[in-house]
Amino acid sequence: IRLNPLPWRISCFTASRGKGKERKVCKHMKGLLYKDFASTKRETCICALMCVIFLAFAVVTGSQSVLAPTIGIMIAFGAMSPTYSLQYDKTSGWNRFISASPISRNKVIFSKYVFGLVDAAVFTLLTMLANVLTGNALSYLWLSAVLLLILALQAIMLPVCLKLGQNAVAVIFMLLVFVPIGIGAVLYKTGIIDKAFLDSISAAAAAASPVLLFGMLAVAAALLYVISYLLSCRFFQKQEF
Repeated sequence: IRLNPLPWRISCFTASRGKGKERKVCKHMKGLLYKDFASTKRETCICALMCVIFLAFAVVTGSQSVLAPTIGIMIAFGAMSPTYSLQYDKTSGWNRFISASPISRNKVIFSKYVFGLVDAAVFTLLTMLANVLTGNALSYLWLSAVLLLILALQAIMLPVCLKLGQNAVAVIFMLLVFVPIGIGAVLYKTGIIDKAFLDSISAAAAAASPVLLFGMLAVAAALLYVISYLLSCRFFQKQEF
């Protein structure tokens, strides 16, 4: 199998001599993405139902207190959806089928990351909608941070799912969420950090250029995503079906 870690020729609009081949690549990619969305339809419906319930409560009561749990749900589902697709491929026997097809394994993994990007964009737009419906409690800088956080979590979860399985993904996701919260609570309780320290961090973030701050975070998320993709390709290449 020839390794091609970055199959950028997914674009249908790239001008080259092999246009017929590129059309075939695009057709394969569309089919893979359609399969990924179809395989996570149940989880997407559950997330949509929960978000509708929270947002309906917010609109009826005029309360902004439901915005935080709504964003939490969207971040969790946005980060985990690509791993659901990987797990479905494993349990349904899809991996054995796709390994016998002309589609390379790297393109299969690439489709998971494209699916993750689309997924993150959709959940970020839903977060913006939730923010508007609850009175614009958050700035657009914080909303863009939701997108970057989803992508960063996906970059961690996808290689873990390929290497250790879905059960490990759930454990690591819980650790990533609750360990920082626990450490912060302990530090605050013991007085190592106090309100003045938190206020100084907030002031420094407010004084910084939003564009520069977002740019730095975006570059870090992009690098993490590329490294994650390369690791996932390597793990998937070594698997036997």
